[in-house]
Amino acid sequence: MAGRLKQIFGGVIRSLHQLWLEVTGSLLVIIGLVMGFHVFRSYRSHINADGGGIWQLVAMGLFSALILGFGIHSFWKSRNLR
Repeated sequence: MAGRLKQIFGGVIRSLHQLWLEVTGSLLVIIGLVMGFHVFRSYRSHINADGGGIWQLVAMGLFSALILGFGIHSFWKSRNLR
C-alpha cells in the first residue's frame, strides 16, 4: 500500500520538496544580504567614530556569511534534487 502511494504521489512530494528548498534558500539569501549590508554600514560608521565593538562587527559578518552559505546550499541541494 505504501509503495503505491509513493508511486502515485512521488512526483508531487519531490516538487513540493524542491519548492520548499528554493523558498527557504531565497529567504536566507535575502536575510544574509541585508545583514551584510548592515555590517558594511556599521563598519563605515565605525571607521569614522573612534570606539570599540569590532568583535561585534566580526560576529555579525561571520553570521551573515553563515546565513548566505545556508541559502546557497539550499539552492544547490534543490538543483541536485532533480
